[in-house]
Amino acid sequence: QARWLIKSPRACWHRSMARTSRWGPDEGSTEVRGRSPGRGDRDKRPASPSKKKGSSKHRTSGGGDRSGKEKASATTTSKSGRTRSKASPRRRSSGGSPARSASRESSPAASEGGARSRPSSAAAPSPKKSKSPSRARKSVEFQHRRTLGEVLRCKKGKRTDIKPSEWDKFKYASKEEVLTRPIEYDSQTVPIPRVKRKDITPEWFYEHFASKCQPVIVEDVCDDWPAMRRWSIDALEERFRHIAFKVAKDDKGKKLRMKFKYYADYIRRQQDDSPLYLFETNVDDNGYIRALCQDYEVPDIFPHDWLALVNNDARPPFRWFCIGPKRSGTTVHTDPLGTAAWNVVTHGCKRWVLFEPGESKKAVKGRDLLKDGEDDEAIMYFDYLLPRIKKAHPELKVYEGLQKPGEVIFVPGDWWHGVLNLEDTVAITQNYCGPDNFDMVWSKTRKEREKVA
Repeated sequence: QARWLIKSPRACWHRSMARTSRWGPDEGSTEVRGRSPGRGDRDKRPASPSKKKGSSKHRTSGGGDRSGKEKASATTTSKSGRTRSKASPRRRSSGGSPARSASRESSPAASEGGARSRPSSAAAPSPKKSKSPSRARKSVEFQHRRTLGEVLRCKKGKRTDIKPSEWDKFKYASKEEVLTRPIEYDSQTVPIPRVKRKDITPEWFYEHFASKCQPVIVEDVCDDWPAMRRWSIDALEERFRHIAFKVAKDDKGKKLRMKFKYYADYIRRQQDDSPLYLFETNVDDNGYIRALCQDYEVPDIFPHDWLALVNNDARPPFRWFCIGPKRSGTTVHTDPLGTAAWNVVTHGCKRWVLFEPGESKKAVKGRDLLKDGEDDEAIMYFDYLLPRIKKAHPELKVYEGLQKPGEVIFVPGDWWHGVLNLEDTVAITQNYCGPDNFDMVWSKTRKEREKVA
């Protein structure tokens, strides 16, 4: 760049005159565009027709009657000059358009003696075109730098049928009415029975609900659990900040894990229609999170756990620590091997729907009632699929209810059930085998888990 700056203004003027006489729009004219005629015009001569077209020598020796000092200044081929000629072949080519040449001659840099002129290859790049505002998507801003990458990794692994950017395409985050909509009870929709723990005994519970395979919500079961104060999102983040929990599974069944500090960040800011649901099954085997087992105890109304007699390596999964962001949930299903389940909420609120075991899978899932473009995630099920099911099958008996902190719900074996988290919810659930469901569990275990049987 310094070598460009030492070019004398007079030499640059002669070079520009030579280009104008050879390539300019009016060959032979003594006037240079952007510069008034004056000193040096007497040296201007038309280009010699004998010169080879495009020759660099012809370009640098346009004046024929110049003094020896001026001629040496104009015709000396310095090292920087050769480098410039190689770096900018467009200026040497005889095929350049006159308009482009004229625009170069009329530029302010050329009219000022070329002191600030630069090769064309060094021109500043044109600014990138910005995306149209209509196409730009407003992304969620997380607190941690790596949260977004971790969330995208788990989303891509869990659902390969849609893009991560489509997890909020139905905009349920702005439809709070779906979460606050009251349950309307009638002859078809009946409430899940409720009792208070202080009013019953374990024997009474077994006789009236467990042995009859009837669902029920029991209030005030775990008010004295340490989990009631230690399982808030903030408290869990403080305890398990760098511990990875399972938040999804991919198509091959591989567990997708995320550090809790990133998951807590995701919970507080997510806008997804059906967010990532933390379902940790490895509570006993993982030494880092085994401390969760010290924060609760199995309610005394569920004294039986015959699957505990099986070798630990062969025992099917039976305990799940769950954190469900609002709008998350599970679609209608039955628990494995005919086992019964109990579920306790420590923080948040769940909405439940249950169907009796004899109902058909097609009727309770309602996938044949979906319209084009609709999905069957938990929030869509409670929003429009469940009302359609009730209308299409008026004979279907539907049990619904809300479960709040400190309450336990009993779900008998083989009952269809689905859940929607109305708030950011923390819960613990276990499946068991006992005298109330042993025959069913034994029959299904022999068919599905021969080694366990």
